Amino acid sequence: MPIGKNGQFISLMELSEIKVKDYEAPAGKKMKFMEKVNFKMKQRELKKNINYDGSFSKKRVEKYFNKAALFGGAISLSGLALGLFLNLIGVLIAYLITTGDSKGRIRWAWIGAIISAIVWGAVLI
Repeated sequence: MPIGKNGQFISLMELSEIKVKDYEAPAGKKMKFMEKVNFKMKQRELKKNINYDGSFSKKRVEKYFNKAALFGGAISLSGLALGLFLNLIGVLIAYLITTGDSKGRIRWAWIGAIISAIVWGAVLI
């Protein structure tokens, strides 16, 4: 699996055992706290799905091999807060902010807006 901008390769066995700091160096990017937590969770699942002979026990594990799957599930607290407290206006603001992980922020702003709508709906009923 290639990591980083220069395309350095790492085996899946190494990926399942590597420390976060050792992954950050070749990737050339410092991970945020939630990205680190997500990385460790995906790493544990990868370890569980590798057999002793090096084969994989589940086919669905293949989706975790690409970089987007490793970091796509991280929670964007800013997006969640925008959606929870500002509802649809917060989602619009999330679309307007282009710095950082805008895709994750937008996704979590929508999730926050939906949660807020459900809570307000339950309160009003």
